[in-house]
Amino acid sequence: MKKIAQVQYDYAKLDSCIFKLYNADNSCRMYIVSEERSYYNLFIKEIKEISLIMETIELKNNKENASSSKDFDRLIAQKKLRTQQFIHLKRLSDSLINFSVQVGEVAKKNNPQAKLFTTRQFKSIIKIDTLKPRIGAHQKKRFFSRVMAAINGKSTKEIDSAKSTIVRTTISADTSSLNLTYNKLQLNTINDYYLKLYLTNNRLKIKEKQLLNINHLLILKIVNELKKYKSIESDYNTSAQQIADINAFNEVENLDKFMKVLLALATGLLTFVFYMIYHFYENEKTLIAHSDKAASYAVSKSRFLANMSHEIRTPLNSIVGFSEQLTQLDLGTEQKEQVYAIKTSSIMLLEVVNDILDFSKYETGKVILEQVSFSPHTAIKDVFDSMSVQAAKKKIGFNMELTISKDVYILGDPLRLKQVVMNLLSNAIKFTLNGTVTLNGDLTITQEGQAKLNVSITDTGLGIRAIDQQIIFDEFAQVYYASTKERQQGTGLGLAICKKIVEFQGGTISVESVEDEGSTFSFELLYQIAAKPIATDYPSSKYYDEVASLAGKRVLLADDSMLNILLAGTILKKYKITFDAVYNGEEAYELFCANDYNLILTDIQMPEMGGIELTQKIRNQPDIIKRNTPILGITANVLQEDRQKYLASGMNELVLKPFLEHELLGKILKFIR
Repeated sequence: MKKIAQVQYDYAKLDSCIFKLYNADNSCRMYIVSEERSYYNLFIKEIKEISLIMETIELKNNKENASSSKDFDRLIAQKKLRTQQFIHLKRLSDSLINFSVQVGEVAKKNNPQAKLFTTRQFKSIIKIDTLKPRIGAHQKKRFFSRVMAAINGKSTKEIDSAKSTIVRTTISADTSSLNLTYNKLQLNTINDYYLKLYLTNNRLKIKEKQLLNINHLLILKIVNELKKYKSIESDYNTSAQQIADINAFNEVENLDKFMKVLLALATGLLTFVFYMIYHFYENEKTLIAHSDKAASYAVSKSRFLANMSHEIRTPLNSIVGFSEQLTQLDLGTEQKEQVYAIKTSSIMLLEVVNDILDFSKYETGKVILEQVSFSPHTAIKDVFDSMSVQAAKKKIGFNMELTISKDVYILGDPLRLKQVVMNLLSNAIKFTLNGTVTLNGDLTITQEGQAKLNVSITDTGLGIRAIDQQIIFDEFAQVYYASTKERQQGTGLGLAICKKIVEFQGGTISVESVEDEGSTFSFELLYQIAAKPIATDYPSSKYYDEVASLAGKRVLLADDSMLNILLAGTILKKYKITFDAVYNGEEAYELFCANDYNLILTDIQMPEMGGIELTQKIRNQPDIIKRNTPILGITANVLQEDRQKYLASGMNELVLKPFLEHELLGKILKFIR
């Protein structure tokens, strides 16, 4: 292909060579006519360019022997020579003509009246001869002709004399011999001049003819050589095209084989890709199925825990409530010990249930953190004071080092903070047989409006092995100490719940421990600095001072459990609150319509009509006063979505089972005075 392109390029060069040759010839003729040197220089330049092009083509095509440069060079040399000769003669001819013109102009300038040819003096001699005509027979005129001639006065003699001819001969003779000699001399000079001019013009024509002949031969030579060169190049092009066709066919054949191989590979690859896509699709389907199953399992687990919580908290409500009431009676020492054992066991069982439910809520992300202003110093000190009783029973040291000001308040959930501190202190006391448990806390202002709370609890207890430290925060994980053969009680959810509480608030928790030397649990939380909270109208410490105002109030109590009614009735009777008890929502609604009540205590789940339906019917009453009667829902369901649903039905507040006496009274005092 490169050679073919080169051939086309050479063709263009040859065409350019012909064009330049014509331009050179035109420049030569323009120089002859105008005698401007620029045309001559242009002629020489184009002749050189033609020679250079031909030499370039010859050098590139020596192997093909496309043309013979000797004849061409000879023709170029002859053209240069003939052109120069022609130009010389042409200039000579022009100079002669110009000279003659200049001579005439000079003569006129010296003698304006003179003429190039002097007028000769001639004498004219005139000779007159009369020629008589030949006498012949007269034609006889007609009658009318004779009559007309007589009338006009013409005679026959006049007519005859008119027919005679007079001949006049004029002879001119030059009377000046001097002019005659001078004119002959001028004629000779003129004849010589025009003879030279004629000869020069003939030679010019001959040279021009030779030049044109050379041009013709040169152009003919170039055209012939171009034809030969094109013929050779065409043959070469044809052979090259054939070779290219063969090579292209071979390449196409090889490409065809390669394409077949590539197609086979592509088919295999495509099959593999489709297989992998199908495999991924099946895996994704399986993964989605497992994900849906896991989500369903999580929902089922959450629902199961809620149901379990409800089923466990319902009997626990009676156990905790009645054990609390029994402790307020005047019992014997043995009876008090038994009641205390029942109360302690029920509280432990309630803690287990709460741990399980708390872990479930954190696991599903259904925890709602409160955002209230509180004092971190007060919150931590309250927990420390409550846990000091356990430390005193084990006769171990129990120290607190707080560098937090009492006047600093932060925005957050104080109950969750207390829960974490309580769990960590409880574990530290539990695993410390001898020594000391120390609580350290400080609050650092990181930037404007933000603070970092750091709390660490250090003990000198049994410590934790390095391998166990990796799983200590996992759910249901418990460390078994073979050396002490001590089996720890609990669900193994305490530290897991602590970790979820801290991480749920964007903090971190860690442990550092050496076996048989002790452990240090530390956590870090970020809070917003807040203003001091406004004191509530009814602090918990004053609830019992106002229970006397509840005497004589009337309450409607609805619950399907006789034990719950008995417990709630016992508390209400103690504070002289009258109540009507029913076991389903239908009976409760009938009593509500028939009587006026200051408060309604209703269970959520009851036969025939539940607490939600009862609340909605009450809120739809036409009587405004009855419609706005406060309603407290009693439930063992602790999930947040359940609480929101109950409150959305129109209930004013919820009482969570199992409830203690002061908790129930505190809820009632919010709505009855």
